[in-house]
Amino acid sequence: MLTESDNGGIKLSEQAVSPGMQAKGSNYAWVVAIASFLAQVAAFFVVQLWGMNLAYMANDFGIVPTDLAIGSSLFGVIYAALAVVWGSIADKLGIRFVQTIGAIGSGVMLVIAGMFGMNSVTVIALYAIAGVFLSGISLSIVPKVVSVWFATHSRGKAFALICCGGSLAGVINGVIMPAMINEGGWRLCFVGIGIICVIVGVLVCIFVRNNPSIMGKEPFGIEKETEVVVNQSQIQKDIDKESNKERIIRVLKMPNLWKMGIIFILYQVYYMAHVTFFVAAFIDAGYDLTTAGLISSVLYAGIFAGQIIFPIISDHFARKNVLGILLLCAGILYMSLYFVLSANLDTGVVLVLMAACGVAFACNAMMQSTMTEMFPPDLRGTGPGMVNTLGMIGKFGGPLICGTAIASLGGSAIVFPLISGPCAIVAAIIALFTLPKTSGKYGDPLAEKYAQERPMEIEEQELTEEAIQES
Repeated sequence: MLTESDNGGIKLSEQAVSPGMQAKGSNYAWVVAIASFLAQVAAFFVVQLWGMNLAYMANDFGIVPTDLAIGSSLFGVIYAALAVVWGSIADKLGIRFVQTIGAIGSGVMLVIAGMFGMNSVTVIALYAIAGVFLSGISLSIVPKVVSVWFATHSRGKAFALICCGGSLAGVINGVIMPAMINEGGWRLCFVGIGIICVIVGVLVCIFVRNNPSIMGKEPFGIEKETEVVVNQSQIQKDIDKESNKERIIRVLKMPNLWKMGIIFILYQVYYMAHVTFFVAAFIDAGYDLTTAGLISSVLYAGIFAGQIIFPIISDHFARKNVLGILLLCAGILYMSLYFVLSANLDTGVVLVLMAACGVAFACNAMMQSTMTEMFPPDLRGTGPGMVNTLGMIGKFGGPLICGTAIASLGGSAIVFPLISGPCAIVAAIIALFTLPKTSGKYGDPLAEKYAQERPMEIEEQELTEEAIQES
């Protein structure tokens, strides 16, 4: 028997459905997840491309590297600001369209820049346009992908895979880009990374589908739990009734947006302060550059592990609790870094601390997975996109805030953990005490509410029941 439930869909309960009639989740969801993994690899390459080639471009154009710094800033602003736009388009036109256009568009711009960029202004403009497209394959689109293709108790596993794309790219980036630069200069590097993006876009177009119902399947993991079968046709009808502007306005009125937005802004202050001042802090503490690089590598190894462990754990417990505890640990561990650097302790102690900090740095993966269930099913592109756009405040404000504080406290970068650490702790408090509980035994409450308000038509319900019996 089928009972009414989420997303205008049906709820499969242990009492209502016998084992022989239980819906089967589609393993094809992992193909879609791998495509998003590859998109994250490509996105990381493009984000790192400018900094890696800065000196070589400056030498080619006969200018100093600081003259090209505007290129990175312009790209970063556009890349972050358009997350909400691409998220809204993903709700309207589907993830396949957004990720395909995003990957191919950014790749084509980079190829053009590498082949025909004859001056700094042209290359800066083309890189900025690449940022317009690249926002379509950013991490902000992933909550939409995962919420459509994976059941509630399997979403953490999907995030664990997808988010590792950026970590893997960070490992191999130091090999691939220098090899291309040594072989053919910055132009070959731009063209090479552009071709990788185009290939990823083609793979997305071939293998990704907007939702499992197109293939007559259910989300992965649906057979393992009391779970909702999403009625994608009803969601699409609701989306088609609204313009992108109307959806964005509706998201802006939701309390969960501002809760997640503040958490994400504080996290970005914490993270960008790390990106900006981490190496400088260790050098100011008396470590040489080689040792600082080793410590940074240990940190990123911890990040890689954390991105796998904690999203999976959050499939079994309330996601907000996992996120809150992780942010709390990140803040406390990072504040302790100040005292470790001030005391000039043994390098082994520092390495252990940074490995622990790295594991806690998995906050971003946890935040994206938590966002998945903070918005109703018809806004799971627009909502997370808006949160990521709000994060731009912390992304660009973080280095400024920490830089000002460092200057006022004597000028040593060692003190930056005392500014960034409390930001993570405040974010943890907001997450633990204000966000609703989802996942684990709490399921997907907003999807259930959505379903109750939009019951399936009787004819459609009978057809769905027939399909499950046949499978």
